Amino acid sequence: MLFYYCSILGWFEVHPLEIFFQGYGGLLNAAILVVGMVHQYHRTQKEKDKIAQEQINTEREILKHSIQAQETERHRIAKDLHDDLGGNLALIKLKMELFADKHLGNADKAEFGDLVSMMEDSCKDLRYISYELMPSDFSSKVLRTMIEELVEKINAQKKLRFSYVTGDFPSLDMDVKINLFRIIKELTNNILKHSQATQAKIKIELDESSKELKLVVEDNGKGIPKEILDGKVTGM
Repeated sequence: MLFYYCSILGWFEVHPLEIFFQGYGGLLNAAILVVGMVHQYHRTQKEKDKIAQEQINTEREILKHSIQAQETERHRIAKDLHDDLGGNLALIKLKMELFADKHLGNADKAEFGDLVSMMEDSCKDLRYISYELMPSDFSSKVLRTMIEELVEKINAQKKLRFSYVTGDFPSLDMDVKINLFRIIKELTNNILKHSQATQAKIKIELDESSKELKLVVEDNGKGIPKEILDGKVTGM
C-alpha cells in the first residue's frame, strides 16, 4: 500500500508484482510483525511484574498485620503478668513476712527466710519477663540509644566485646523499631549462648541508593555447625 500511495503522488512508477517491490513489502510486513511482537512481550512482562509486585505488597501487609497482632498479644500478656500475677506474688510475699513475724521464732525465721527469698527472686524474674515482652522504653527511646544500652549490658559481663556502628537514618515507625530491636537482641543472645566468640559487631545504616535500612550482626565465633547447614539437625 505504501508503494501504491507513492505511485499516486507521482513520486515514482510502482510495479508491485516485481520481485524488488515484493521483497521490500515482505521486509516491511516482517518489521511490523516483529515490532508488534516486541510490544506485546513488553506489555505482558509489565503485567507480570505488576502482578508480582501486588503479590509482594499483599504478603507484606499480611506480615505487618501478623506482627502487629503478635505485639498486641505480647502487650496483653506483659500487662497481665505485671498487674495480676505480679501483684499476687508481691501480696503473698508480704503475708509470708507478716506470718513469720507473728508466729515463728528466731530459729524458724531463718529457714522460713529462704522461702521468702525464693519468692522475691520469683517476683524479680516475673518483672524481667514482663519487661522483655514489652519494654517501656520502646516508645520513649530511639533505636540507637536502645542498641547502645544493650551493648553496654553485654560488655559489662566481660565475656565478649561488642561494638556497634549506627549511621544516620530517619525516625522509625514503632513497629519497625520494635522488630529491628527484637531481631538484634535475638542474634546477640545466640552469639552469647552458642558462638564462643570474643568479639562481635552490630552495624545498622541507611543505604542511600536503595533507601533500605540494612542490619548486619557478625562475630568471630565458631559459626553454624555443618550438620545444621546440611539439614541433618532440625530445630527452632
